Amino acid sequence: MTISFKVIGQPQSKARPRFANGHIYTPKGTKVYEADVKKAYLAVAQGYYFKDGPVSLVITAYLKRAKSNRRKFATTKPDIDNILKAVLDGLNGVAFDDDKQVVNISAHKLYCNNADDIPYIIVKLDNFNFKEESK
Repeated sequence: MTISFKVIGQPQSKARPRFANGHIYTPKGTKVYEADVKKAYLAVAQGYYFKDGPVSLVITAYLKRAKSNRRKFATTKPDIDNILKAVLDGLNGVAFDDDKQVVNISAHKLYCNNADDIPYIIVKLDNFNFKEESK
């Protein structure tokens, strides 16, 4: 089963844990973004859960474009691998048991078409069926 959803807002990277008063905590911005990912998934999943099989994940992040920028691909922060980590952690326990089930990933980071467009990410999850090429 394929499930696609959109998370509105500037794509966020997974921030490193912080230390204060002898305790480790996740920064608030990361917690909020992961909650937004969960909410977006639950809104379209209709209760579907990738129970225990391999999962394929495609992420396309659309970042805010400066008016003077004409490039298509976003070579600025946040890093695509950190966006991916935030999305995977947001889906843990909601879309699948653990992100170790994700065996295939495709991730792209682009600029929005226009400077006035609102940034967002598109996430697509599917059961992964690998077909080995015959030799």
